[in-house]
Amino acid sequence: MGLVMPMNVCVIDQNMDGVFEKWASGPTDGNLKMAIPYNFQTADSVRGKKKELIYQGRQEDTLRFRYREYINDIVRPAYDQTVEYNIGVDDMVTFRGMKIQIMDANNQEISYRIISGTVDL
Repeated sequence: MGLVMPMNVCVIDQNMDGVFEKWASGPTDGNLKMAIPYNFQTADSVRGKKKELIYQGRQEDTLRFRYREYINDIVRPAYDQTVEYNIGVDDMVTFRGMKIQIMDANNQEISYRIISGTVDL
């Protein structure tokens, strides 16, 4: 039984025609056996659902985040909330099943690592 190593693969639309036709992983790349069509959306104009967890800053040991959900670019009022976490005791933040380790945070920026869960808030 061989050892399987996880691999990050990036798909590429080389001519920007809405179809992925190449792949790359580290220094290696190649053509896909079958092209993969896709639809491009910007984050500010999403059809369907969009979820955001927005970092709003730090005051002493308290970090503040705002969570929002949208349907077709309209905020769902019942899914708009502000949450606060005290990182003076623990550097872990848990929100909707996602566990986040806070590496560094000031009032403008945050560095973090997702420990478990999914980014599908």
